[in-house]
Amino acid sequence: MLTGFVFYKKLDLNTPFVNDCSLFINECNEQILVALTFSQAKYSLVLYSSLNVFLPKMILKSLKERQAEFLAGRLSARFALKYLKGDSQYCFDIGIGDFRQPIWPTNILGSISHTSDTALVMVSKKSVDRLSIGVDIENICPINIVNEVSSHIFDINENTLLKSCGYSESQVFSLIFSAKESIFKSLFSYVNEYFDFEVAKLKFVDDDNFKMVFHLNEDFALHYQLPIKQTVSFSVYSEYVITYSELLQII
Repeated sequence: MLTGFVFYKKLDLNTPFVNDCSLFINECNEQILVALTFSQAKYSLVLYSSLNVFLPKMILKSLKERQAEFLAGRLSARFALKYLKGDSQYCFDIGIGDFRQPIWPTNILGSISHTSDTALVMVSKKSVDRLSIGVDIENICPINIVNEVSSHIFDINENTLLKSCGYSESQVFSLIFSAKESIFKSLFSYVNEYFDFEVAKLKFVDDDNFKMVFHLNEDFALHYQLPIKQTVSFSVYSEYVITYSELLQII
């Protein structure tokens, strides 16, 4: 799991749809992380009502796989918020914004990510120095896809920085893609518009502490009054990577 997070407990959701639901805590940063693995084969639409999860119309119209992923994400968020609030009865239906981003309770920062079988949610209380957060999980990308699209995700310098740490081409692609997704999520709630991956460039890797340092495009950073330096925490596993970014107080 990400550096600073320690396992706290497993949660029993009493449904075959959920294979495992684990809660992690970062006491120093007062953050909660919930990781939920689920079975697409065990998904059915009736789970929304039986688990008391709000089903938006746009999700109802989506593919079954998307419905399962959305349900897993909202279940994870529910439990993350309960433990952050310290109230087992706390219930909040996370809405969907104009750009399909999650709408969190007032004074709560949150981020949701998922693969086809794992949902990941991080929440924390809004603070003076932490403005927003972004978390992302990505499966290790197959090498044939890496070869086709890597030029759209990173340049040769970014590739070299991570490869020099001993990561494979697929791991490099997955890490940089995920890190830029995390940066996008952490910045989006502040800039309120889409921007592409060219905005952030990997400049340094601290592999001992599992940190990557990115620099934002100077014009972009100046326009939105953002810090140029963006630090991303990461973890690498055999089948997936996890990254985390946060937007700190702008001075």
